Amino acid sequence: MPAGQTGRHRLKIRLLRLLVGCSKPIVLLLLGALATVPEAFAFKFANAIGRLYHAGRRDEVISRLRLFFGSQSLPHPRAMEVWCSHLNHVGLTIVEMVRFYGMRHDELMDRITLDGEEHLTRALGAGRGVILFLNHLGDPGTIAAGIGLRGYDFTVAGNGMDIMLGDVTVPLDFIEKLLTKMLANWNVQRCLLGQNLPRKLKETMQRNGIFGMFIDFPVVTKHNRSLPFGEALMKVNLGPALLALRQRADILCVQSVRIGDNRHLLKITPLEVNHNSSAWREAAAELLQRALQPLQVELSHHPGQWWPWSWAPLAPKEA
Repeated sequence: MPAGQTGRHRLKIRLLRLLVGCSKPIVLLLLGALATVPEAFAFKFANAIGRLYHAGRRDEVISRLRLFFGSQSLPHPRAMEVWCSHLNHVGLTIVEMVRFYGMRHDELMDRITLDGEEHLTRALGAGRGVILFLNHLGDPGTIAAGIGLRGYDFTVAGNGMDIMLGDVTVPLDFIEKLLTKMLANWNVQRCLLGQNLPRKLKETMQRNGIFGMFIDFPVVTKHNRSLPFGEALMKVNLGPALLALRQRADILCVQSVRIGDNRHLLKITPLEVNHNSSAWREAAAELLQRALQPLQVELSHHPGQWWPWSWAPLAPKEA
């Protein structure tokens, strides 16, 4: 980048950081309001919040829906229904996460039903730790709360909280601090990508803990592979599967499904793993393909509950 453009880019970043910093009191005020008003009243704003979050993205979401389902099986009226349900789901999830922050542990656990916990306890019985493959279906925060509050040693990997403003990514440091504090309140550790993740994964396995990694949206370009996903191809990152295979630990899939306003069902399913393959990348691709199957099944029933519809790297299958 030429020196002049570099200077303008840095100035743009400074101005955007200042804008985000100035908005902090307003955001905190709005979050405080959503946390204190009666829950039923807060949920009335869900659709408006969803529309604000996804402003200008309707066509992107509908195009990806049609890629996944096939244009013939998703006529326009049905696509619009899913779009509206998606807006409501996004808004509900934002409201719920705000209210989770101050909710009593027993009340929060009562909102989150855990199905398949026997698979988790059986895997932990081997003493080698457990790796969970996560996805962004439903309310992902309920995975941390639903497992951490049940007394498990749980670490979740993820990228830092940020926002895209044009072509610039601006970190939301104050939101990141709030999220980390909330997870710690649920006895869950947060591991940011790029901060010694392989070492923290190994340490978690050594103490027979649980380590969760998201598999349905790549945040880095290294080790990416396009895999069949519905009627489309989706670019995924092989990194989580490569790390999991090298640990030789049991791997489970877990996903969250909304079953009502602030009512959620976590589904844990075992995953068949081939630890004997010497072709690491192919074994990782096969593992991720199997891990995406439960997500595809749930998407057929709850298509509006998947967060990445507006940015998932989907492409048509080759003819």
